[in-house]
Amino acid sequence: MARHVVTRISFSLCNVSVLRSVAERASFVRNSEIKFCRFLRPFTSDLRRAVLSTLAVRTAEVAGRDAKRVSEERVDEIRRRKLSGKLERVNRMIGDHSFGRPFAVVHLGGTQHKITAEDTIVVNKLHVEPGARILLNKVLLIGTKHFTLVGQPLVSKDVVSVEATVTEQTRTKRIIVFKKKRRKNYKRTRGHRQDVTVLRINRIDLRPHLK
Repeated sequence: MARHVVTRISFSLCNVSVLRSVAERASFVRNSEIKFCRFLRPFTSDLRRAVLSTLAVRTAEVAGRDAKRVSEERVDEIRRRKLSGKLERVNRMIGDHSFGRPFAVVHLGGTQHKITAEDTIVVNKLHVEPGARILLNKVLLIGTKHFTLVGQPLVSKDVVSVEATVTEQTRTKRIIVFKKKRRKNYKRTRGHRQDVTVLRINRIDLRPHLK
């Protein structure tokens, strides 16, 4: 009887951390019903219910975490399968040259340009001699009739190469810069011509090296 009284008093004074430690200890032997019953036999019915409820909550939390982890792994696996299938189809189209006429968005001279083969573009001055061939390495996007490749931030050099020829080093049309301050007898007129480079896009080559 004294043992039950002490147990009831200790149960009334115990906190959540104690019940949690008891439940953790019980979880080591919960696989065996006999050992688990023997472990709970000295406790009162109230404490047994508390331990069992805490253990049930812990078991539900573990099961929920396991189910969530399994579902996330399943979703990742499905995404990887879909992505691998898409990459295979795109690589096949690139290898067969059945994607039509591609276009690209390139970063050049501080600006972005949408280009395709045989285009002529005007960019900020590049220190290259006229007639030289250059490769445009900063390709942000490749688009075709069937697919679009977006870089993060650039499309890999193993997948795409853009070649251009410098046709001319010239200056833009003159613009007039006029300044005036009223009642100050101040007027200024200036002209400005920006140095630019004219490029002709020779080709946009795609290679089936998507991974």
